[in-house]
Amino acid sequence: MFELPHPLHPALVHFPIVFILIGTAASIAALFTDSWNVKKWTALFFIMGALSAYTATWTGGKAAHEARPSSPALKRELHEHAENGESARNLAITAAVLATMSAALDSKKGAGRFAGMATVVLAVGASFYVFQAGHIGGDMVYHHALGTTSETESSPAR
Repeated sequence: MFELPHPLHPALVHFPIVFILIGTAASIAALFTDSWNVKKWTALFFIMGALSAYTATWTGGKAAHEARPSSPALKRELHEHAENGESARNLAITAAVLATMSAALDSKKGAGRFAGMATVVLAVGASFYVFQAGHIGGDMVYHHALGTTSETESSPAR
């Protein structure tokens, strides 16, 4: 039968990565075209990115409570990873709102144009934090085995 992976966080983090990065590219493209479809797709990518980032940070919080970092440096790294993920989530939520406004207003001037440009700025920021969180998360898993079976097996009994 189908079972959810445990921990769930590593399986879910790939969705906001993809949606936010594609949304960023789409938001840049939307500045150079009058096509309403590009603006609509940008909004959709960021809505999906924001929802999946919310889910990833929620499952990440649960996984962080189960994690047993072996050193103060690893504990700081875990905290920094969480902060970057939350920043990416918050920027993605705001970019989703602005991208939706840009698509709804669909104008070259005024509020629609401002919303489109603001979406790009927030999207680039969200992408930056996605890269930061991914880099730190990968380091914790691949170099420190945090959250893996081998790390759990080598940890003292709980």
